[in-house]
Amino acid sequence: SILLRKDGVETIIEESTSPIFDQLGHVSGSVLVFRDVTQSRAMATKMIHLAQHDCLTDLPNRSLLKQRLDHALVLANRHEKRLAVLYLDIDLFKQVNDRYGHKCGDQLLSSLANRMTSAVRRSDTVSRQGGDEFVILLTEIEDLDDASKLARKLLSSLSSPHVINSKVVTITLSIGISLYPDDGETSDILIDTADKAMFQAKSNGHNGFQFFKKSLQVRASKRSQMDTRLRRALLKHEFIVHYQPQIDLTSGAVTSAEALIRWEDPDYGLVSPRAFIRMSEQAKLICAIGDWVRFHVCQQQKKWLESGLDIVPIMINTAAIELSKKHFLNDIELTLKEAGIAAHFLGLEISESDIEREAFPIIRSLKSIGVRLGIDDVGVNESGMNYLQRMDFDTVKIAPKVISEAIDNSDKATIARAIIGLGNNLGQQTVAKHVENQQQLTFLQQCGCTHAQGHLYNHPVAPDIFAKLLSHK
Repeated sequence: SILLRKDGVETIIEESTSPIFDQLGHVSGSVLVFRDVTQSRAMATKMIHLAQHDCLTDLPNRSLLKQRLDHALVLANRHEKRLAVLYLDIDLFKQVNDRYGHKCGDQLLSSLANRMTSAVRRSDTVSRQGGDEFVILLTEIEDLDDASKLARKLLSSLSSPHVINSKVVTITLSIGISLYPDDGETSDILIDTADKAMFQAKSNGHNGFQFFKKSLQVRASKRSQMDTRLRRALLKHEFIVHYQPQIDLTSGAVTSAEALIRWEDPDYGLVSPRAFIRMSEQAKLICAIGDWVRFHVCQQQKKWLESGLDIVPIMINTAAIELSKKHFLNDIELTLKEAGIAAHFLGLEISESDIEREAFPIIRSLKSIGVRLGIDDVGVNESGMNYLQRMDFDTVKIAPKVISEAIDNSDKATIARAIIGLGNNLGQQTVAKHVENQQQLTFLQQCGCTHAQGHLYNHPVAPDIFAKLLSHK
């Protein structure tokens, strides 16, 4: 019952009645007891709410989403309606936490939740699955266009800059979409198929959406198998490193090399990096693999030194996400110390497209301890030329496409000359990779390029073969 006090405040009460008996045992009256349960009811309501909602964003959680989706499926089946499930994942969200801190990451998630809620109808449900993953239930849709329109709206709204504690944070997201009854008839299946579609959206290059297709089921199974095999490969040391020499175009000597990871799978043999590097990024194993390569290369350098060889700097491809990893600099210093080699024998190459302003401090710190730094694939984007002037790189690698097309394309030839000229003026080694023929080599020499690597000289070779090359320097 509810009692209304004189001041207008409503009080929730529970009442109980007990009989009063006289000496003969007859009921002569009763006692009414009223108890204020406003606070206990409020606490119970709050506990129910907390059990069904995410504590950070206050969105429905997995449990409440499933209840609503199950109910929506019953209605959709009864009235022969369709519905959609959208699975959203924030691309590279870990980098936000690493750069700005987890508090900023939490505030970003809350901002995203508010924008999602504003983008949907009141009859729809936005839920947080955990981490940076969200699921939206879109009820009573007419056709695919309803789901795709919302996906486009979300991509536009959520990727607009978020201002968090005076910092401007911009993100992209990947969205997977499943439909009832086309892609499943239960809540678990619909969420699972939307999740698979989301992974495909990520594979397509981020910041997009993908409807579920039956073929994705097969791909998801293969992806899961590859994930398992990659984790096993790390544990059982199935990776190996090959070395492709970099040649001084004046002396013809081997002055450095690029370390290239290979995978000797016991079931499938030698696996191409193209088949597993992208998968290792999706499985969030790229940092662990990068750690393994750097440790292995430094230990190999130590073995060559102990055998009496004069070693050369070894350049290792490094992903942007690795640069944002906590304690990355300390890990590099420890790896060098354990191997007992000088820092300038270790080089890190960062792709032009991967470099961001936030990476500048760690790049400068690496440079300060003596690690060689290279910028890779210059010529693909305009930003690379700016980075050459702003950052003190040791080596500059020209994008293979620029080299391969320079002979017959005057624009590409101009780009190649500009990169080589700027690099030389700044005292940097200019390296052309994937040099395949004498015509390309002649062009590079005419432009003043200082170093080259490619099949014209050597394929990537095993450590024992590379050791022979070192012995003949």
